[in-house]
Amino acid sequence: MAFFHKLEEIEQRYDEVEAQLGEPEIYQNQQQYSELAKLHSDLAELVQPFREYKAALQELQEHQELSRDSDRDIRELAQAEMEMVQARIEELEEREAGARDL
Repeated sequence: MAFFHKLEEIEQRYDEVEAQLGEPEIYQNQQQYSELAKLHSDLAELVQPFREYKAALQELQEHQELSRDSDRDIRELAQAEMEMVQARIEELEEREAGARDL
């Protein structure tokens, strides 16, 4: 989970940089703005897939809860959705593992 924690720190830094980019005094200093915009772009390459991964985990959890519903149709639908979300999570994990190998 150390890797997950590191990505959370990067995500926090991304949000900080994004907020700084909206500040008028930063925008008036073109060099500083340019440096922050580059950093923001670099961090986005990590943060966007991480956010997608977290959203997929949340969606999986929601479908797991629905899979215990008393209504059989809801359970079946939730199970089908869980399979699709699990495949998406595996795809994201494979992409992340490939990126770490670079």
